Amino acid sequence: MTMSKASSKIKLGLYLHIPYCLKKCDYCAFTSYPGKGVPHQYLSALKKEINWASEVFDLKNCPVDTIYFGGGTPSLMTPDDIDALLHEISSAFILEDRSEITLEVNPATADNKKLPAFRKVGINRLSIGVQSFQAGNLNFLGRLHNADEAQICIQNAKEAGFENMSLDFIYGLPGQTVNDLLSDLKKAVHTEPQHLSLYMLTLEQDTPLYLRAKKGQFIPMEDKRQEDLFNAATNYLGTREFIRYETSNYAKKGYQSRHNLKYWNGDNYLGFGAAAHSYLQEFGWGLRWWNVSDTDKYISCLNSAKMPIDEIEMLSRRSALMETVFTSLRTVDGLQEDYLLKRFGITLG
Repeated sequence: MTMSKASSKIKLGLYLHIPYCLKKCDYCAFTSYPGKGVPHQYLSALKKEINWASEVFDLKNCPVDTIYFGGGTPSLMTPDDIDALLHEISSAFILEDRSEITLEVNPATADNKKLPAFRKVGINRLSIGVQSFQAGNLNFLGRLHNADEAQICIQNAKEAGFENMSLDFIYGLPGQTVNDLLSDLKKAVHTEPQHLSLYMLTLEQDTPLYLRAKKGQFIPMEDKRQEDLFNAATNYLGTREFIRYETSNYAKKGYQSRHNLKYWNGDNYLGFGAAAHSYLQEFGWGLRWWNVSDTDKYISCLNSAKMPIDEIEMLSRRSALMETVFTSLRTVDGLQEDYLLKRFGITLG
């Protein structure tokens, strides 16, 4: 299938899934595999998919203004790996000069040599998985790093010249108090990040934490206490000039995640890698597809010049409208009447 030449007018966000990590965290339900690094066969397959998508969907002349390396632990890649992938993207699309290029970082996999090298090859935004500055919480979550290593990673990133950093935290852990959470946030704010992501602990089925809860080894936090933590965090961060612009995300003015906003605003994006999702609004009411999750199958497909797609979904007008409603309501801007009128021909009245 090919798109009309008008497709060259759309802007794309690109997501590259790196499903490898040193150790799978106890809460993680994402497609990821423990190991020591990112296999070159997988990186080679990623490059093939980048070029395949550009050609099949006639997107070679489309500008790209956000790139997001997620995982897994994409900071397991070498700077040369990232440089090669960005070069491939630049060849397959039009990479804008002021693109936001984000790398997710585990503090256990980035040091004062690797971080400057990431910056040099083009990464200009980091999302650092701190999760907590408290030893008990990190142990409960099964994280590899400790609080000191997280602080060192943040400091190294600043010294490397990163001026756009996001810190990730997980809250709602059993027994966690408002003061516990505020202690983490005060330490976070002291490091002067531009963005914070606060995720409520979710017990995903078949994860180690889910199984431990099912065995009665701990009691999950009740909804009312979760609400208290959420309100306390939002109130505190508001006094520190962090705007809550989406359900779980807070940013200083001008530092909202441009890439993630594409998901919530229904913009066009391509996902590369095992289990990655893509969405193009230009096909009917929207076309979505997602890749096979098994990395061996993903690599085999691309080595055989086959699409690594697992399933394709062509949205109906109703499903597109419903998605617009529930994704936009995650953001502070909410549901925009002019967008509804332009795309669906309806108003809120």
